[in-house]
Amino acid sequence: MCAEGQGTTGEGSCRGWGEDVWEEQLNIRHLEKAGARPQFFRTSCVFAPNKPADLIDTMVAERGVSVVLDLRSLDEMKTDIASKFSTRVYKRDAPPSLEAAVEAAAQGKLVRYVVPLLERDFILPSLRKRLPLGLRLSFIWAGLTNSRREQELMVQEINKIGLGGLNELMLDGCGPEILWALQLMASLRQIPSAAVAVQCRLGKDRTGLISALVKSTLGASEEDIIADYKLSEGIDEIALGELQQRMEVRRSRADLTRTNISQQSHPCTCARAHIHMHTHERTHARARARAAHTRTHSQTRMFRRPPRQASRCWTGRFSQGQTLATCRQHLHGLRYVRCNVCVLTRARMGREVGDGGGVLG
Repeated sequence: MCAEGQGTTGEGSCRGWGEDVWEEQLNIRHLEKAGARPQFFRTSCVFAPNKPADLIDTMVAERGVSVVLDLRSLDEMKTDIASKFSTRVYKRDAPPSLEAAVEAAAQGKLVRYVVPLLERDFILPSLRKRLPLGLRLSFIWAGLTNSRREQELMVQEINKIGLGGLNELMLDGCGPEILWALQLMASLRQIPSAAVAVQCRLGKDRTGLISALVKSTLGASEEDIIADYKLSEGIDEIALGELQQRMEVRRSRADLTRTNISQQSHPCTCARAHIHMHTHERTHARARARAAHTRTHSQTRMFRRPPRQASRCWTGRFSQGQTLATCRQHLHGLRYVRCNVCVLTRARMGREVGDGGGVLG
């Protein structure tokens, strides 16, 4: 698939930058041994809108970069600046042809190959395997009910395990993508004039993993690989691709909404809020008064109907497996109370009181 950048061009110029300025601004370093002509570079995103306007043209002219291996996701590329690089996206079911990539590099075409290493569909299953059962169920429930909560849980757990755990997740969940990226770089080795720039958002985590594998393949020692990786320390926290960007956007929007609400000081708005508060307090006061009145009268009334809990209590006694004789005693006592209540009621009304036995018939 081919596509062109749709973002706006950055500002400034990188003409006259020294090597130290290049490394400071882009985190850019070559991956070959000292003295060899560099063909493979690691760098932060060169398509970011905050980069100099002539950065891409300068890298093509001075460093011979004609292939960019982009390890970001498609969502992270929405704000990229326009460039002359055509874009081809790696898909597991239809990966780009390596032979076509070599042919395009031999012809000097500018091509960007997008190989995402932090896609949610690949990282999340790998992360779930490492979690205890309780957190695993929380992830499943959040995925069914609230995708935002699932993303937040994912970012929290990845930040807990750190860079080492993140690299393990990428190796475990993105094996086909990593394999194809290494195959692409190995295939382009036969075209020395085609320099390859490996990039992600910061040139640190995803780029660091691919760079470590490339340097190990090229014969670098473990000490050299660790030293090169440490040069990117302090740039930023773990970069989690579009998941982290979406969460930052949501937080900023929520903060802006809260700020706008707190800054509303219109007299009508304040008056409405005051009336609403007063009405709310008055309603609660009336409810408290009714509750107190009910409690007082329920204690003084003589002929109050037994509450529903009493009937439930009798039903509960019957359901506890008591004997039939005990149940009859309870029923007899209940009938006796009802008889006396009816007799006393007639007496209070001034009627003639007869034999109590005829009340129940």
